[in-house]
Parts: sequence; C-alpha cells; structure tokens
Amino acid sequence: MYTRSDTVFLKFCLFQSILAPAFHYGCPVWGMHSPTDSAANNIRKQSEQKYMLYLKRLCGVPSTTSHAVILAEMNMRSLKYFWWQQTIGFWNALASAPASCLHRLVLIDNLQDASFHGVHNFLGQSLIALVVLATNYLPKSKVSLS
Repeated sequence: MYTRSDTVFLKFCLFQSILAPAFHYGCPVWGMHSPTDSAANNIRKQSEQKYMLYLKRLCGVPSTTSHAVILAEMNMRSLKYFWWQQTIGFWNALASAPASCLHRLVLIDNLQDASFHGVHNFLGQSLIALVVLATNYLPKSKVSLS
C-alpha cells in the first residue's frame, strides 16, 4: 500500500510534469516585459501566487506558510527564477544562431524597428529591459546604448 510520503511524491511528480510547464509556457516571449508594465506585473504576481498555493496544497501545509520555507523544503526555485532561466536561454539561442537564421533575422529587424520608431511592443520593452539589466549588472565601461 502507498504511504503518505509516496502520495506526496506522486503528486509532486504530476505537478512537475503537468502544472509547472503550464506556468512556464511562453515565458521567453512575455517574460521580458517592462517591470513598469502593471498588466504584466499583475499576471506574473497572480501566477506566482497560484504556483505557491499548489505547492502548499501538495505538501498539506497552511496557505500562510512562508514561500521561502516551501521552496527550501522542496529544494525548488521560485517561478521567477525559472522564467528568467528560460528567457535568457531563449535569447542566448537566438544570439548564437547562424546569421542566416530566420528567427534571428526577424528579431534583429523588429529590434531595430522598435528602437528607431520608439515602439512600445514586446521587442521595444525587451530592449529596454536588456539595457536596464546591462546597466545594473555590468561594469559601466561595458554598457553602450549604440
């Protein structure tokens, strides 16, 4: 017969196989929207809350249990961590793609168009987010807006 720990483990496997990918779906595309975009922030916040609520239910702990405690106990990272990991992986794949890659050509064209026309679409917001990241994390001599 199954014990409680077996049941929790099976539920966790289902969570990792079905629910977690649903929370990660498409994040390389929408994950870089501006931190000042209130609609995107609201969606991210709601997703993180639901993600943590599922984990707490899975563990059978009260909803008031600290997120940090749950993540540490389950040896997991936050949803935001996975979003950034996948987003950066997506951008790295595009950056390392051959110069003739259609996806890369479309991205470069859209970035140039967004930059030239001051468009506030996904790519315009991505460019702003990348500049902010570079400004915050790279030595000042390495940051260039040109």
